[in-house]
Amino acid sequence: MPDELPKLQEEFIFIPVDQETYISVKPSVITTSNGLRSYSPKERGCYFKSERYLRFFREYSQRHCEIECGANFTNIKCGCVKFSMPRRHSTKVCTIIDNPCYNEADDEFSKKLLVKRCNCLPGNS
Repeated sequence: MPDELPKLQEEFIFIPVDQETYISVKPSVITTSNGLRSYSPKERGCYFKSERYLRFFREYSQRHCEIECGANFTNIKCGCVKFSMPRRHSTKVCTIIDNPCYNEADDEFSKKLLVKRCNCLPGNS
């Protein structure tokens, strides 16, 4: 989606200067008929954008949900969030002193165990 934010620590490719490199991109599009709105998101395996509210993003997407959930987890665990994470004005931004906590929180969250708890199903229009 054009409004998606990349997770830079996971989505990068190092390209050596002295080598030819080919990159393949495989887009994934999910469409859901409005006739399925009567089913619960869990039953159909996705959310319509109007069904799930996120605090820091106007429209729901799976990526936005995961970013917000990661920021919330980091704030709970460390009492701060990384500068690049969405946050309220009153939320403390992590400093270099907080790096060990932030890195531990990020590792713990990235193990996908916590992402399941966030209930971040794919989004649909």
